This record gives sequence, structure tokens and C-alpha cells, in this order.
Amino acid sequence: MDFLRKLFGGGGNEGDAVARVGAAFAGLDKHRAGLSRDIAQYVVKDSGSSVLSTLSTQAVQTYWQNNGGHWRWNVDKNPIFKGGVTWSHAQQHRLGEIMSALHPLGSGGDWGMMGTATSPGWLRHVLSMQARHDGTISNMDDFHDLATGHGAGMEAILDLLFSNNPRNYNHPDCTGLFSGTKLWLAAHAAEVIAAAPKLGAAPRSLLVAAIGRFGQTGPYLDLLVDAAVASAKTVKEAAYKALTGADPKALAAALDQRFPVAAPGAAVELVNLVSRTLGAGNDSLLQGWRATTTAPKVLAAIDAAQMKQNLVAVATDVPAAVTGGYIALDGSLVELLPAPPPPEASEVPDAVMDLLKPSIQSFNQVLEKGRQEAKTERWHWSKQHRPITHDTIRQMKQRAQSGNFHHSDNPFEWMQIHVAIDRSGIDAFFASPHLTLRHVTIIARATTYGNLLAIYAPYGESPASVELRRRIHNGADLRTVQAMWAPRPERKISGNAIEAALASWGNPTDNVEGDHLWPLVAENLDLIEEALGFRPQSGPTQLNLSVALDLLAVLPKVPQRLLMPLMTIATGTRKGPRGEARKLLAGAPDIDGSILHLLGDSKQEVRAGAAEWLGQRGNKTAITPLRQAQKGEKSDIGKAAIISALERLGDDVSDLFDPALMKKEAEVGLAKAGGKGLEWLSLDNLPALKWRDGRAVDPVLVRWWAVLANKLKQPGGNALIDMWLDRLAPGDADRLGRYVLTAWIDQDTRSPTQEEANAYALSQVDSRLQSNLAMVKRYPQSAEYYITDRDRLFAQLKNEQLRIYLGSAADNKGLLALTTRVGGADAARAAKAYLKNHGARVSQCKALLEALAANPSGAAIQVVLATANRFKARSVQALAAELIDAIATRRGWTAEELADRTIPTAGLDETGAAEIDCGNDRTYRMVVDESDSLVLLNTSGQPVKALPTARIDDEKPLLDEAKKLLVNARKEIKQVVPDQTARLREAMCLERRWPADDWNLYILGHPLVARLARRLVWMGLDADGNCLATFRPLDDNSLTDTGDNTVDLSRFALVQLAHSLLVPADVAAAWRTHLADYEVTSPFDQFGRDLPKLAPEQLTARDITDRKGWMIETFKLRGAAIRQGYVRGAAEDGGVFMTYERRYVAAGLIALIHFSGSPLPEENLPAALFELNFARIKRNSNWHGATVVLGDVPPVLLAETWQDLYDIAAKGTGFDPQWEKKTPW
Repeated sequence: MDFLRKLFGGGGNEGDAVARVGAAFAGLDKHRAGLSRDIAQYVVKDSGSSVLSTLSTQAVQTYWQNNGGHWRWNVDKNPIFKGGVTWSHAQQHRLGEIMSALHPLGSGGDWGMMGTATSPGWLRHVLSMQARHDGTISNMDDFHDLATGHGAGMEAILDLLFSNNPRNYNHPDCTGLFSGTKLWLAAHAAEVIAAAPKLGAAPRSLLVAAIGRFGQTGPYLDLLVDAAVASAKTVKEAAYKALTGADPKALAAALDQRFPVAAPGAAVELVNLVSRTLGAGNDSLLQGWRATTTAPKVLAAIDAAQMKQNLVAVATDVPAAVTGGYIALDGSLVELLPAPPPPEASEVPDAVMDLLKPSIQSFNQVLEKGRQEAKTERWHWSKQHRPITHDTIRQMKQRAQSGNFHHSDNPFEWMQIHVAIDRSGIDAFFASPHLTLRHVTIIARATTYGNLLAIYAPYGESPASVELRRRIHNGADLRTVQAMWAPRPERKISGNAIEAALASWGNPTDNVEGDHLWPLVAENLDLIEEALGFRPQSGPTQLNLSVALDLLAVLPKVPQRLLMPLMTIATGTRKGPRGEARKLLAGAPDIDGSILHLLGDSKQEVRAGAAEWLGQRGNKTAITPLRQAQKGEKSDIGKAAIISALERLGDDVSDLFDPALMKKEAEVGLAKAGGKGLEWLSLDNLPALKWRDGRAVDPVLVRWWAVLANKLKQPGGNALIDMWLDRLAPGDADRLGRYVLTAWIDQDTRSPTQEEANAYALSQVDSRLQSNLAMVKRYPQSAEYYITDRDRLFAQLKNEQLRIYLGSAADNKGLLALTTRVGGADAARAAKAYLKNHGARVSQCKALLEALAANPSGAAIQVVLATANRFKARSVQALAAELIDAIATRRGWTAEELADRTIPTAGLDETGAAEIDCGNDRTYRMVVDESDSLVLLNTSGQPVKALPTARIDDEKPLLDEAKKLLVNARKEIKQVVPDQTARLREAMCLERRWPADDWNLYILGHPLVARLARRLVWMGLDADGNCLATFRPLDDNSLTDTGDNTVDLSRFALVQLAHSLLVPADVAAAWRTHLADYEVTSPFDQFGRDLPKLAPEQLTARDITDRKGWMIETFKLRGAAIRQGYVRGAAEDGGVFMTYERRYVAAGLIALIHFSGSPLPEENLPAALFELNFARIKRNSNWHGATVVLGDVPPVLLAETWQDLYDIAAKGTGFDPQWEKKTPW
């Protein structure tokens, strides 16, 4: 710095300032000599303002941007504002002017900047330059003086304060970058209140949240009440939450003052505010309001509020500190025993430290070898580590005892290295009984990057985390561990695991066993209440409502104190949280009256939601009030919801079917809505339909159905639409649905023609070729990424164009409600093709699945089942699983039982045949041959290719129906055989057991599945799961063993598919001989493969690594993995995916084959296989949970998946010792 001070002139504070500014802009001297000096003189000494004009030229700005100038200001290494120099406001202002000249904000250049275009660019720049991950910019008073002293007003200050935090994306605003915010809010309340209305909804909601968080509701009470009756939902919700912390008397007085002059809509919001923030005990306030209003919707709101208050007032909670628990919804006490105290601090014995010696010696040897390799490599893992010395061992011991160390200086970090070393010493160290729970907790805290729940993270597991999880699983109380888990202030991480979970995007508690987690949740109900919106925000991050609902689900019972918050959410408009809240309230007594009252609410979505919930609760006493509400319901959404609820409750809704009234409603509806947005459907060309009694359906009705379905946006339909479709003549609902489904898919998948794609490629190829050649010349090391062959480039451009979607039917997903009666085979075929070819269109895929789930056909449901097990887009897969669970729950089955009971039969009887009536004295038959193909037999029993022609007019309808039956049968067989083969193989892997009677009825009794079952070997088990015999079904459905003896099914309680791992070797050999002798070709291998086996010492391992370093091209890997039933994993940072995955929903597991990675879009690159492991499926998440120990994986699944890894590896070139140097990642 002395050299720079001499270069730029000056001494002391001024000299240092000049030197720092000059050094920061020294790169500009390569563009024009002396420019950095001119900048420094202007910023520090206010000399030479003409430099601003120079910097504003396009040439200088372009040079600055192209040479990375902007990025220097977005890291913590910015030299200007390091300690030692005091910057005046004037100097900061001039520095901001320099940056604004060099880098004008706007037009997409605002990334990493505080504030929006509302604020002056100079101020945004200078504040963003000072922002740090681990500190503050200044105090609020200094920020205020800087802004106002140079022309920026309160609106700019609020804009900057409540914009996205460029240094901590977990914090939605910048209040954490300034100290003294609470005092500043108190001192400038009048100015803030005056400027707040000028803010947009997003910053205003953050301002409101901050007022609540900093306890400033008193001076801002009027602003908060105004926000609570605002139209913006985010502002309103933030105000409700902030006002839960207001003084009840002051708030009641403020609301009482406003009510007499409020318009009816605002008065309703005030009533809701009383219910939400003041709770029980304010009946006199509502009663007083009732006496002063006659507005029906206000009176209805008061009724609803009082009913909620009365519901909550009947129970009083008992503090957990007094009772050792909490009062549940049903009035019972949930007891909570106190947590055991943490063990006292103690010394780690030297003998325990000595256990690490084998691993330390191995690590040091591997490190030395790595350092030799690193001499020729720029990046190498060994450069990040040091040898383990006696001093390191001393530090490990000392810090395991004290816990006093920083994460950046962690002597245990070597234990997490991903290079192969002898880990026996590490395992022995953590297994030692002399290493106390306190020691393990301290070490685990040091080797994780977050809060306590980081020990359950599915990535970056440390040995200490594994050991701590083991001890918790074996009985250590998670609350005891929490008490020893100190916060991480250097990383701004709370020590409270529940707070950290609620502040996260996902739910890190998914991997925690509920029995261990719930006591910790029960001791943090205040945080749960905050997340539910009934306490002010307490920290910089808004707590996650979805995570809070998940956490409540692990409690033995729902606390009574949360009844009002859950009722509010359950009757709200947010679909996801609403459903979860209703599940939590499923057992709540005496709430049906409150729900019924909502049928009179002024908002149609609330009325519809109330009807839906009443149907879900199944209380038939709701039928009469629902009927009454139906008569007065004006909205289409409300009508549909009420009729759906009535039908779900078992009411006969056929009296609501009045064609004359329906036509009148249709004409009114079409006059209001028309067909806007449906021009592509051609409403005038919808099929002509007939009712079941033969009368023609008025075309006005059909057009209205399409318009209404589009408006309701319920692709799975509802009772109203189902009622219309089910009263159509046979086949007409199918015709209408196929017309709509075909048109919808065509609209959604429109793309350029071949001619248009060729024309585009021709217009672009030459310029793109020249650009690629230039890039190859400039970056020869990346030449492989730029196509320089004209023909190949032309083909690429053409394919790019052909992949463009010209249309979208996502906004018209409601139309699919009209497709729920399409023939199952046709619906399944169309949906499968769409899901396969357009799976990236997630919203549309979800809509199709909802429509399929509402289709009563087994073929349609089988597609949903298949998608629940296997699909690239995880959110689509998760929805499919939810739909299957919902269908199974309604029918009282498990998902597996649903799959068994909905397998299409292709119209065949239990013998695998069916008769077809072709007219007088002509009966044809369809049968399935040995190759699982459908064969048509004439009256003489001879195979024929087609049905006969009609001899008389009376035979035409019979033959038309026969043709439909034959076509549908062929379609279903084509789908059933491969789908059920995959299902049975999965059942073998998961070791599924059928009750013997169910197996006999749904497997052996099914005309198509029985054909597969006869080519497989089964095990008969007793009720305890012991194998009594193995057998194979014969063509007459009798059972035989390897000795051709008859086997009696009645001996067995359970039936399971056999496998070489489940039967003795001699039994497996006997079956191999039997199958060969009888020339039986099994649909998949049960005994033939020599499968890898798990060694005893691997039972506690989590990874299989015996194919690590085996090389394979990414395209070959993709092909091999897909053939084995795997799909691509989610892309990580940089758009690179690194896993192929296969889900086993019934087991709650995902098999993960890890490799070195492939970028998206995919290119054929060299790749190395890594490990195989299994992870838990996370509920309601796109990500998987923690990996499981191999001993917890069903043995057959483990062996077959392990063999999958071998089969995939065999497609490559084998192991390469230099694999790390041959992969891009």
C-alpha cells in the first residue's frame, strides 16, 4: 500500500483512500493510461469531474464490462472499503457516480444490486459495494444521512432497505445489512408512513413484516390496519401477522374507530382482522358492530368470526412448562417427559484417540501420494489438506472436549475426505463407549455446515453425523443433543433446529424419525404459531408454512392452541396448505358448524372450499344445509363444489339434472364468457351428442360445458361435469372426450413444419458457422463445444427449430375434465405418448394425470401408477403418487391393492377368452396365443384376420360394437403385458407378499396376468412368513412343484415371488431344471443370474463402490440406464446432472447410480461411474432424503440393483486408473 500511496499521491487517510481507489480501477489504465488516477482524484479530492463524461462513453463501459469489472464489486475482496480509511458521505457519493457512469443500472444489469430503479444508481452501487456476508454496511442513521444528504428521499431508503439482499439469499430484505433498524423505525415513523403507499406490494409487505419483527406496532398501528384491508394478498398477510403482536386494547380501539365509516368490503376485512388477531374474548366488540350494520356479508362475517371464537373458547391450553405436555384438540393431555440432561464435560481418553492411528496413517500415505500427483495438476484435492501430526491429534482431543473452535480451522475435516483410505480407525473411534454423547455432538457440529438437522442431510455425511444419528436412533434424546448444539453466529445459523427447519426452503426433518422429533417440535410451538401466521415474524426470514404443517403431522396429536390458526388456513384459498391443515383437523370435534357457516361467505372460493371440506369430512348431516346453499349459489365454481360434496356424502343429485334449466344457465353463461381463449378448439364443431334416452343434446349445452370446464380449471372434473357425461348416450362421452383430448394435445404440441425448420436453418447456418469458427480460434481449448461442419450445424439448427413449441394448452387444462370418460385404452395410449415425448411440460403432464385419475378405466389408472413409480420430472411423479393414494384411500385399499384390482382384462374372461356376437348363428371368439397376441377365431375355431361383414341391417350395430371390443382388446393387451411384467419384477425385488386369497383372485384369476404368473415360480408362506413350499401355476390354474406334485394353495396364508436369494441353492437349481425341461420362458430372471452379494461388514455401509472409476460414454450410459428402468436425476448447479435414479414407491426408496456428470443439453462425453446407494423418498419434495444403510434395503432389491450397476458398467470400457483426469467434472 505504501507503493500505491506514493504512486497516487497523498498521505494518511487521504493517501490511503487515493491508493485504494486507484488500485480498484487500475485495470482501466490498459484502455487509457492514467484513468485510474483521474478516478481516484475525483472520488477522494473532488477534482476533475470531467472523468465522469469519459467513463460514460460506450467504449469505456464496454471495456469495463468485457474485462470483468462489474464482478469485482460482488465479492468480499473489494479493496476500497476495508478497514483503516474513513469515507465521507461526499466521497461515497462520488464513488457511486463513478460506478453509475461505468455501469448504468437497468436493462438487466441489476443482478447483485440492492434496490430497484426507484432508487438513484449511485446509491445502489455504493451500498452494494459495501455489503458483506458477515457484517453490516453501516448503521441506519448513517445510511439515512448519506441518502438524504445527496437528494435521495425516504422512498429510496425504503426501496433499498426492503429489496432483495444481494449477499444473503435466505434473507428477503436488507435490514440485516444495517444496525439500529429498530431505533430508526421508531424515530422516523411519520416519514415512513408517508412514503409507504408509494412502494410496490413486495417491499411494502417486507416493511410491514419488519415493523412487526422489531416491535414497532404502536407508532405504525394505522399503517398496519390499512395494510390489513389492502388488496395485495402478501401485504395483507404480513399485516395480519404483525398485528398479532399489537397491544390488544389499542388495536381494538383503532378497529372500532374505523368500522362505522368502512365500506362493506373493508368492514368484512376488519371483522376478519378481529378474528385473526384479537381471538376469543372480543365478543362485545363484534356484538357492537352487529348492532350498527345491516350489510348481509358483514353480518355473515361477524357470525363466522363469533362461531370460530366460541369454538376456540371452549378449551384452554395448559403451559407445557407446568404440565409437561400440551392439551390436544380432543381435550386430552399429551405428556412430554423432560429431556435427560447432557453428559458432563469430560476428557477424551488417550486410548480412544489411539484408535484413530490406522486411519491417520492411511490418510497421510494417501495424501503424500496425492501431493506427488498434484505437481503436474493445477487443481488437486491434496492441496486442500495437511498431514495429520501429533499437534493435529492434540487439537482434535482438546476441541472435542471444549467445543471451542471455528469451522474454518477444523482438525476433524480429514475424516470427510472422499478419497479411499483405511477407515477402520475412524469407525473404532466413534464406536468407543468412552466417547460420550457430548464429544460426538461437538465433533458433528464441527463437521457440518449448518444446524443440528444437518446431520440428517443426504449429502456430505461425516462419520460424526453418522454416529450421532446412530446414538439418537438407539435412544439418545434429540432435545439433549439440541441443548449441546451451540449456534453458529459466524455463519448466522441458529442453534434451534426447529427454527432452522422452519426457515429452510424444503423440509430437512423428513429424514428424522418422528418418535425422536416430536418432543422437540412440542417444545417449540411458539415458532410453529409464527409460521402459521399467528405471531409476528421474529427473525430476518419468514418461517415456512408448509414445513410447519409437516412438523405438526409428527406430533401424537394436534395441540388445541393451534385450532384457530389451522381453521384459518383450512378455509383459506391456498390449495396446498389448505389440504394439509384439513388433514390435521380431521379428528377435531365440533368444527362442522363453523365450516357450514362458511357456505354463506361473500367469497366464492371460500364457499367452494367449505363445500369441498364438508364432503371430505363425510358428515352426512351436512347434506341438508348443502342443499339449501345450492339453491342460492350463483357462481359456477360454488355450484360445482356443492354438487361434488353432496355426491361424495352419498346424496342422489339426479334431481339437479334439468335439461331446460341447464340450457338457460348455458345461454346466460355463454353470453358472459363466450369462448375467449378457446378459438383453437372450434366450439361450433364439437360433436353432436345424445342423451341416454335418445334425445339430442342442445349444441348450446355442449359449448357451455367446454367454456365452463375451461373456466373451472379442474382437469380431474367434478360432480357437475361427471353428471353431464354419465347421462350421455353410450359412446357419446367417449366421442366428446376424444375430440377434446386430441385437440388439446394438438394445440399444446404445435411446432414448426419441416419446411419452416429448413428455412430457419438455411437463414442462420452461415452466420452461426462463422461465429463458431471465431470462438474456436479464440478458445481452442473449448473447440469440441462448437460445431464447425456446415452440414452438422444445419441439422442442429433445424432440430432446434423443430423442438420449439408454437402453442400451449396449459391455461386450458380444465378442458380435460371432458375427457374423463374416454375409453381407457385410448386415454392411456394418448397420455403415455404425451408423457414420453413432452415430459418437460410439467404443468400439462400434471393436468393429464388428474384427468386419467378421474377415468374409471383400469387402463387409465395403470398409467398413473406407472408414472408414480417412474418419471423424469419429480413433481409430476409426486402428483401421480398423491392421486393414487387418494384413489386407494377412497376405495379402502393400499396403492398395491389398487394396482392389482384395476388391471384391464381386455374384455376376456378368467380363461383368457371372450365370445363376440356377430349376428344370428355367428359367434366368434378372441383368445390370447402363446406370444401374448390376440387371435380372432371364427365359428369353426379357425384363426381369421377380421370380423365378418353384416348380412342384414340388424347385424350392423352388433358388428360395430364387436369391432370396438376387438380394437380395445388389442390396445389393452399391448399395454398390460409389458406393464404387468415390470410390476411383477418390482414386486419380486421388494419381496411383496399377497394374502393367498387375493393372489388367487387378482393374479391367478386375471386372464392376462395369470399368463405371466404361470411362467414364474412362487413361494407359499405361513402367517409368520416362513416358506412352506415353492410352486408354479399350470394352464388349468392348478399348482405344481419341481417334482410335478400338486400343491394345495389352502396351505398358505401368503404368496410371494421366489428368488435365488430367498430359497436354498438346491431349490433354485431344481427350478432352473424344471423350467428348462418344460420349455417355460420366464418374463424375467428369478434364478439364472449370479448376483453380487453383500459381505457382513458392508451391512452398515451406505455406498457400493466396486464400479467406481469404470469409464463409459454418457450416451451409452443413458441408453443402458433407461433400458434398466432408470431416469435422469435432477440437474445440479451449472445444469449438470450426476445420477440415474429408479424409484420404488412401495418401499419408500430411490436407487441412485452416481457418475461424474453430464451437462444439459446432453453431449456424448467420457464419464466415470461412482457409487450406488439408496435414499429415502421425501414427501412433497423434488429431492430425495438421506441415504440408508445397505442392510436396510430389501436383499433382493439390493442384489438386482447391484447387478444393474454391473450391467451398465459392462457397456463401457472398464476401470481406468486415470479416470479422474479423463472426465470434465
